[in-house]
Amino acid sequence: MSGNPLPIPPEILHRREWHTETMWRDHYESQKILDFYFNSQRDPKPLYEAKLLIIGEGEAGKTSLAKKLKDEAYELELKEKSTEGIDVLPWEVPHLDGTPMRVNIWDFGGQEIYHATHQFFLTKRSLYLLVAEDRKEHTDFYYWLKVAETFGENSPLLIIKNEKRGDPFNIDERALRGEFANLKDSFSTNLSTNRGLDTLRSEIQKYLSSLDHVRENVPSHWADIRAVLENYSQSRNILELRDYFDLCRQNGFSDEKEMLAASQFLHDLGICLHFQKVRFLKKILILKPEWATGTLYKVLDNPDVKADFGRFNDDTLEQLWDEDDESQMRDELLQLMKEFALCYEIPGCKGRYIAPQLLEKERLDYPWDDSENLILSYHYTFKPKAIFPQLIVALHEQIEQNCRVWKHGMVITNGSARAEIIEDDLYRNAEIKIRVSGSNKRQLLTIVGHELDKINRSYDRLTTEVLIPCNCSQCKGSQNPHTYTWANLNRRQANGIATVQCDISYEDVNVRRLIDDIAEPQPRDDLDKMEKVDPRQSGATASPFSPTINIYNRNDNQPMTTNITQNHHGSGDNVAGDKTVNNYQAPQTPEAAQQIIQELLKQLKIDEQTTAAKLQTQVTFKDLEWQQTLWAAFKNAGPELAKSAVGIALASAGLPGAIAAAAFNVVVEGVRGGLENRGALPPGDDENPFGEPSF
Repeated sequence: MSGNPLPIPPEILHRREWHTETMWRDHYESQKILDFYFNSQRDPKPLYEAKLLIIGEGEAGKTSLAKKLKDEAYELELKEKSTEGIDVLPWEVPHLDGTPMRVNIWDFGGQEIYHATHQFFLTKRSLYLLVAEDRKEHTDFYYWLKVAETFGENSPLLIIKNEKRGDPFNIDERALRGEFANLKDSFSTNLSTNRGLDTLRSEIQKYLSSLDHVRENVPSHWADIRAVLENYSQSRNILELRDYFDLCRQNGFSDEKEMLAASQFLHDLGICLHFQKVRFLKKILILKPEWATGTLYKVLDNPDVKADFGRFNDDTLEQLWDEDDESQMRDELLQLMKEFALCYEIPGCKGRYIAPQLLEKERLDYPWDDSENLILSYHYTFKPKAIFPQLIVALHEQIEQNCRVWKHGMVITNGSARAEIIEDDLYRNAEIKIRVSGSNKRQLLTIVGHELDKINRSYDRLTTEVLIPCNCSQCKGSQNPHTYTWANLNRRQANGIATVQCDISYEDVNVRRLIDDIAEPQPRDDLDKMEKVDPRQSGATASPFSPTINIYNRNDNQPMTTNITQNHHGSGDNVAGDKTVNNYQAPQTPEAAQQIIQELLKQLKIDEQTTAAKLQTQVTFKDLEWQQTLWAAFKNAGPELAKSAVGIALASAGLPGAIAAAAFNVVVEGVRGGLENRGALPPGDDENPFGEPSF
């Protein structure tokens, strides 16, 4: 149905979901699509709603423009208060067909601290206004146009030149339009005198009316619940899920799945927030997104928190979140900060937090062994400013001594391996550089690569290039080796070209070994299905840490599973009688064993809240065959490959990558304990046969 002129919003027609940690698929729910379509045909109601996003530097006049659009008679204040986070203003303007159209004006704070939430609220199918002020010579048009292109896809954008001094100022629009197809036009105005305001309002009305979704039909009860929630938002900020369900039933809904589909639709349109997959947030709807972001930025904008470089504690939250909804929702609001990667809890220091965007800019001093380092770089054509804070949050459990972190860098550890991760303070043609020392370097580099790839993939239109260091006799061990792009090496492998020449030594270097030196071998993870995904649509740049590559000794004829019938009567198995089970064949190669490990661990119930104790309990009480198969796979894979497979599998299931990588011993002890309790531990395996992991 995709690509056809059906009156079904894309938010309903399909949803992009990650099929694995590195590949997404368009996910279709046939019943939801059919229900929406037939309901909208029987009793259709056009939504007539649009989203207007105002972006630009701080103090450029965005808030003044928003208020002038709503009311041209509004008198500007001498010093207009800057937006903290996001403000949302309703504006009613007639559609070109004469029907009243509701426009939600989203006024975004321009200061850098607010950029961290852009990813969640700058949306497709919207009209963007980029406001530039003539007294602000530093307006970075390229940055803001790239932001709108990255998050808004093909949404049209207008440049609004706010000529406060009355003098016209010029920009090279031809050059910008040559690079940004979504840039449609520019307009000049003086908001103090209203010069040009009528023309601007008229043009905005035309562009809003031309957005293809504005007149889409929705089922009447969907439009009704949207109106109900809007009315509720006048007197409350949040709504519990059970109360939302009650309201839905009162307005024509009968199925809770459809109620959730409606709340997700409204979430995607930015009308409310409902994080259905986040444990502490799925039981509430946030009716005012601006209330939520404003509450979060009470912390990040607090002078004491800024003075302490982003460090705060539970007492800080109690003091700042002291109003009714805030005080009752502290746990949920803190979870929302973590969901937006605005802060993390310091390991071992319960109730103490760090907001990485506010950390010290100055690089820290620390010892570093620069011999035999593994070095890898990610190059970005455009790097959103939130990426590195997100990476700090993702890896915070591994930060060395909990303190070797600053705004643009960190040192993390995993056993005797150390990784230094540093970004340059740029957004255009930018770089994140990783160098790793110590033993088990590949494993730690793989952890970092997985986390960074995951963050990069959350930005649909981001373009990255991974640079692999040369390992020729002259470059090996150098801090400045020649590098090859991952895409180049991947193409060479695909075309059967085994070597590549180093531009420094002119030696021919083996392509396979270049990759093997950097990344741990990856499990197959449903390889056949993943190969059917169209990589041109994935929005993700390939990397050496993707499970779709680095497959060793692949044998398509090797059977992976067979169904057999066994009789279970063993103690502790809680099974009596015949049972058909999935019997994983004992793997014959270490690489095949990795695949078995991942397939088995995918059967566990894991999320970001799973503790080591809960993980070990699950493993200990799995059925006997599962434990025997996993134990055999561990032994066939060997300690290093088994550890890698466990780390990647658990990270894919939801555990942060650094924690998942350290969970190998927990899983081993759980399996060994389960087999021992059942008297099924193989002879000679009374002690851990895999050695003590070096974390």
